[in-house]
Amino acid sequence: MKTILLVLNGPNFANTIAFGCYLSGITRARLVGVFLCDKISETTSALKEMYGYSYVEGILAEDLPDRTHERMEQQIGLFKETCRKKGINATMYSNQRVTLKEVLAESRFVDLIVTDSVFSNDKSREGLPDNMLKILLAGAECPVLITPFKPSPIEEIVFCYDGSEAAFFAMKQLVYLLPELDEVKATVLEVNSGQIIEENEQLQVSDWLSRHYSYTEFVIVSGKPEVELFSYLAPKKNTLVVMGAYGRSILSRFFQESKADKLIKQLAFPLFITHH
Repeated sequence: MKTILLVLNGPNFANTIAFGCYLSGITRARLVGVFLCDKISETTSALKEMYGYSYVEGILAEDLPDRTHERMEQQIGLFKETCRKKGINATMYSNQRVTLKEVLAESRFVDLIVTDSVFSNDKSREGLPDNMLKILLAGAECPVLITPFKPSPIEEIVFCYDGSEAAFFAMKQLVYLLPELDEVKATVLEVNSGQIIEENEQLQVSDWLSRHYSYTEFVIVSGKPEVELFSYLAPKKNTLVVMGAYGRSILSRFFQESKADKLIKQLAFPLFITHH
């Protein structure tokens, strides 16, 4: 991995910067900071469907009040100072806030986007998954890693696997982007809701993964995916969770969209999401 785009704006930006520095430190990737406009013009922006994925059209930046400029200057200062102290190779994408449309365009030319689960500083929305995050997840042309409220070093990776191409694609993306995590525990999690993955495929997945990690495990739990997934992940600490997509057509294999929002809202671990 060569370039990480760190998308900042939400109230947890200090911890998001810290986690971006952690990833840049272990990979030696260049960290590019970008500060996002937290508003989308209600009259000119719209979500549309294109090739099965949502994209955003007509996002416009609004004039920023002095207080917003002051906050942005503080955030830029913190980003630069944190990277300097940690010896991180970091640059700014722009010295002003950019639109989500610009971020989506830039995603084609970076290896990974790292961002917070909440984009808005609006206190009435604090803790809720932002619509702009959903748009970013659906439209990004590279994997997106959502940081938790209190990030910590990664000691285990849980790959959510349902036998689909998207799930294995996400597994490959994570392995190839972060080979430096080869010493952590790698767990493949299958939630069996009636149709179990064939034993031969389990062996193939486990064998492939064992070539990249020192310790691997294939875990099968039975029950409703939207229930068992949360039950399994709830006690986990220092864990990175990998999923194959964010959208109705694929992610619903594990849980309904509302459950995906719940996972992001209660995020206690970084969540790596990409679509095939």
